[in-house]
Amino acid sequence: MLRVPPAHPRAPHATPSGGGPDHPAPAPSRRLRTDRRAAARKVARAHGRDRARRRLDNGRWEPHPGWRGRLDRDLVVVTDQPTALRLVEDLVDREDWRADLRATRLAMLRRLVGGMSWRTGLITGVTRTQLGEAAGRRVRTVSKLLAWAVDAGLLVVVERGASASFLGSRSNRAPSYAVVHHGPVVLPPAPGVAQVDAPDHALPVDGSCNPPQVAAGTTPLTTRGLLRSREQPTDWPAWQIPATGRERTAAASTLLARMGVAHRVPLWRARAMLRRWWDDGACVAGLLHAVDHLPGDATPRGDAIRGAANPLAVLGHRLRPWRGRLAELPAHLAGLHGDYRARQAAALAAGTAAAAVSEPTRAPMTTPEVRATARAELGATLLANKRRRAAAGTAPAPA
Repeated sequence: MLRVPPAHPRAPHATPSGGGPDHPAPAPSRRLRTDRRAAARKVARAHGRDRARRRLDNGRWEPHPGWRGRLDRDLVVVTDQPTALRLVEDLVDREDWRADLRATRLAMLRRLVGGMSWRTGLITGVTRTQLGEAAGRRVRTVSKLLAWAVDAGLLVVVERGASASFLGSRSNRAPSYAVVHHGPVVLPPAPGVAQVDAPDHALPVDGSCNPPQVAAGTTPLTTRGLLRSREQPTDWPAWQIPATGRERTAAASTLLARMGVAHRVPLWRARAMLRRWWDDGACVAGLLHAVDHLPGDATPRGDAIRGAANPLAVLGHRLRPWRGRLAELPAHLAGLHGDYRARQAAALAAGTAAAAVSEPTRAPMTTPEVRATARAELGATLLANKRRRAAAGTAPAPA
C-alpha cells in the first residue's frame, strides 16, 4: 500500500511593510529624518541662491524682500541723502581724528551715501574698491571704516556680499547697507531754511519724512545674524566688585562710559580684557585712578585714550604697571564685595529709626488752650513757692 507523506504546515507570511489596518507602517528612523531635513535645507539654499542670482542679474540692484525684518524696532531708516550726509558729518565731528584722516574718511562716507536709493534708502552696488578710489586708500582701510560705521550705529548691513561663483551670477554681489538712526532724526535746520513747527496732532516722523518710529519695521522671530541694539552705559556702582557675567558687562560698560570711549570700543572685547582685573578685586573707581596714575606716583599721566586710534590697547597699556599691585591703590578706592549701596541704605534706615526712638517726645503744637493751661500751672507753682518762703520766715529759729 502506497503511503503518502503528510503535508508540512504552511509557513506564515512575512509581516507586510504597512498599509493594512492590522500592520501599520513603522515610523521613520532618526537617521532618515535627519537625511530628509538635510535634503530640505539643501533645496532651500539652492532656491535662495537662485532667487539672489535673478535679482542680481536683472541689473536693478533689488534688495532682499525681507530686509526690513533685519532691523531692530528702534531703528529709523534714513531715505534722504542730505539728511544722511548731515548725520555722517555730525558723527565724524565727534571723533578726535587728524585733519587728513578726517578728510579721507569723510570722502569715502560721502561716496557711500551717494549710492543711496531715493526709493528705499538702501545703499546697493557700491564696492569697497570704489570707496577706496574716492579717497585714494586701500581696501583694508575701507573695511576698517565700514566696521567703525557699523559699531557707531550709522550703518546696518541688511544683506551681505557674495561671490559670483557662489551665486552662479555674472558678477559679485556687493553688501547692501542702510543708514539708520536711533529714534527720530533731530538736526539743526540748514542755513537759510526756515523751520516750520509741526501741528500737535502730527505723527512723530524723522527728518527724511519716514513713517513714525513705531512703523519703521518689525522684529523677526529669529535673531540669528541680525543687528543687536547698542547697549547703553549702565550705572554700575563705582566701588562694587562685579562677580557674575552680567555684573562684569555692566561694570565694563560703566568704565568705558566714564572714560568717554563707549561708542568706540567693542563691549565684548573690553569685558574680556577687564575680566582679570575684576577677579583680582578691582572696581571701577580704582581702575579709573590706575589709568591716570602710575603706582606710587600721584602725578596724573594725562588723557591719551580719547584721541587714540585703538583706545582698548591704550587702556591695557595704562593698566599693565598695576598687575599684582592693586594693594597700592589709595585706601578710599578699594573695591567692596556685594551691594554696598544696599548696605548703606539699610544702615541709614537703621540709624534714622534709632534716632527716632531715642528722641524725646516733642511738645504738642501751641494753641490758646495750651498757653492758658501753662500760665495757670506757672501761677500755681509761683504761689506755692511764695507761701513756702513766707512760712519759713515766720517759723521760730532753732535753739
